[in-house]
Amino acid sequence: MSDPPEDASGPPTTPAPYRVDLTRGGLLRGLAMLVWPIMLASLLQALVGFTDVLFVGRLPDATAALAAVNMCWKVVFVVMVIVFAVTTGSQVIVSRSVGAGDLHTAQRATGQAFLLLELLVGLVLTPLGLYLAPWLLRVTGATPELEAIGTPYLRAMFLTGPAMLTSFLFASSLQGAGDSRSPLILNALINVLNAGLNWALIFGHLGLPALGVMGSALGTFTARWVGAAAALMLMSSGRLALSVNWAAHLKPDFGMWWRMLRIGVPSALQGLVRALSGWIVVRILALTPDVEAVIGGNAIAEQILMLSAFIGFAAMPAGMTVVGQNLGAGQPERAESGAWAVVKLAVGLTAVPIVAYVLAAPFWVRLVGREASPEALAYGATALRILAVGDVCWAANMALGGALRGGGDTVSPLIFTVVTQLLMGIGAGALIVAYTPAGPPGLWGAVVVAMYAQSAITIWWFRRGRWKTLAV
Repeated sequence: MSDPPEDASGPPTTPAPYRVDLTRGGLLRGLAMLVWPIMLASLLQALVGFTDVLFVGRLPDATAALAAVNMCWKVVFVVMVIVFAVTTGSQVIVSRSVGAGDLHTAQRATGQAFLLLELLVGLVLTPLGLYLAPWLLRVTGATPELEAIGTPYLRAMFLTGPAMLTSFLFASSLQGAGDSRSPLILNALINVLNAGLNWALIFGHLGLPALGVMGSALGTFTARWVGAAAALMLMSSGRLALSVNWAAHLKPDFGMWWRMLRIGVPSALQGLVRALSGWIVVRILALTPDVEAVIGGNAIAEQILMLSAFIGFAAMPAGMTVVGQNLGAGQPERAESGAWAVVKLAVGLTAVPIVAYVLAAPFWVRLVGREASPEALAYGATALRILAVGDVCWAANMALGGALRGGGDTVSPLIFTVVTQLLMGIGAGALIVAYTPAGPPGLWGAVVVAMYAQSAITIWWFRRGRWKTLAV
């Protein structure tokens, strides 16, 4: 399909005050300006789920409620992983185009990404999720009690899906263009709404009914949809680094769809492997005798770790943007230097919470799961101490994975994830749980060892430099 004329690309954009150009000037200064808003936005993103668990952990039957919510989110992450095919493809094209000075292609890719994503999620994944919700929980290992608690919550999360992914795409596209502050502002709005609505609807404040777990789902649903509406309005305002004229950009461009999916599908499959790994971990834990305590403790530990995982989640788009922009500008050596700078920053920042988690694990799990059973709290503290040791590798893997994606290499990170996380980590962990007395701690330990293996392989591959020569 031929490109539309330039004047159809959208309203003229005013100078974008938040855009960072990583192709010139001091690289460290530019990265610092780009990365800190991404990190704060990622932290706020993590706080949405953390707030849900924090409030649900104060319900009378907190252990079962936490286990049900954890299972629901595992299902959502697996089913909604299609977003990575679109957001990764669009961000790589946007960053390359902006680096080359081609704003028109960057804006067209953004508009087409919104169209493709909403069609896939709104017309396919959400209806299927609503229908299959009980079955999906049963497959995850839910007991009848957990299925009864989780089914309404999971259906509400599927209805939230299109809004949640709209916010993700808004952030990834603008980050590719060098604007990381606008997504931060949007995430702040979503978090304030989510925390207030969850508090009111879970416990029955402000004259609203006390809905328990379902109140958490409805609060998140409302906050996410308000955020999605704000994202769509901002994207067409002409005041950001990218602007989308919906009338012009929402006509299907199948050539652009193919470009995005060719780049992004391997990333989606990688995300699917990660999500499946988390799902399989829960499925294995569901086979242990004290299922509610083990899964509840695992849920507490994972939500605490999400508070530091935001560093890795921020490092990935930062690596993608610095590499994409500089390759688009014909500066591969600067792209490599920028990628290593992101790795060092992410690893250094991650070391701080690791120490806090390992030394004070019981404090953190009691903070989140105050009403959980003593058994769940004990499992949570053990899981937190073990899994925290792998966080430094998580940060390095995300930074280098983003850098490889910015270079157009999305297949290699997929292969490394399958071999290490799925086969080495989950495979070995399942055998440990089945045939040794190590139990759940053995599974968590195998996952950490796999993270270190993935880091070693990814560093070796990145140093080879093949990603510098790939076209997108």
